Amino acid sequence: MMRYVRLESEPLDIAWISESLMVASCVDGRARVVDTENVKVLRTIPVIKGWAYAVAHHPHDGTLAIGGSDGQIQRVGLQASN
Repeated sequence: MMRYVRLESEPLDIAWISESLMVASCVDGRARVVDTENVKVLRTIPVIKGWAYAVAHHPHDGTLAIGGSDGQIQRVGLQASN
């Protein structure tokens, strides 16, 4: 069975955080943490201005690196608020 979650903005890249959590970087410059088992967006994190083209998850400290338009790159913690 396949499940889908609708995001408020088009995703450009995803990274798996765990077996049931993923994060998507989107065209609105935000990262969205998704619970893939319950098909819900758990958190939306504003990261950069413009498109967020790439996302990577650090396996030890839990931070995200988001790369985007105009050469922007930001590192944010998953505990950031909406």
